[in-house]
Amino acid sequence: MKKTLRRLAWLVSRAFEPAWEIPVIMLMAVRYSVPIEKVFVFSAVLMIVDVITPAIFAITRAKKGKLTDFDVTKREERKPLYLFTLGCHTLGVVVTALAGEIRLAEVLGLLLFVSLCFMWINNYWKISVHGGVNALLMVTLNVFWGWRSYGWMVSILLLVIWSRVYLRKHTLTQVMAGAALATLLSVVGFQLLGY
Repeated sequence: MKKTLRRLAWLVSRAFEPAWEIPVIMLMAVRYSVPIEKVFVFSAVLMIVDVITPAIFAITRAKKGKLTDFDVTKREERKPLYLFTLGCHTLGVVVTALAGEIRLAEVLGLLLFVSLCFMWINNYWKISVHGGVNALLMVTLNVFWGWRSYGWMVSILLLVIWSRVYLRKHTLTQVMAGAALATLLSVVGFQLLGY
């Protein structure tokens, strides 16, 4: 039974992985914020700047032995990834704003702010990115398309929280803090942006 639960927890963590959920959130923001004829161009640019480039950086660090595991379990290994990714994301926000898509730049700016908060906290304490990104995905889906359609995402968030604790990647406090902080910042941020 223990082996089955561990396998299930591992599958949940991989299925609801920030590495693929962050691009989904960004693509939703593009789809919701720019005219349909510009969706492909902005999606492609942001995937290159905000996803592919940081992924190459992470893979390079892993090959050099600077990451001990896929989850980046060691808190001190996260800082270079945060810094590089946030630099790329800042570039994405600036490019989007310069292209005149202010609504998209505002949403990307909110994502950047949430990420900066997580990076700052990570300097002192290991907060759960899985908890944060899954909460952010839940809020983003519901802000853009309504709680009646995606309210069930709360159950997925709870499953992710369980999996991270069961796998001993985080304490319950770390995962709950990640989920609560991302929820609070994104709900307030979207309200301030008029969503």
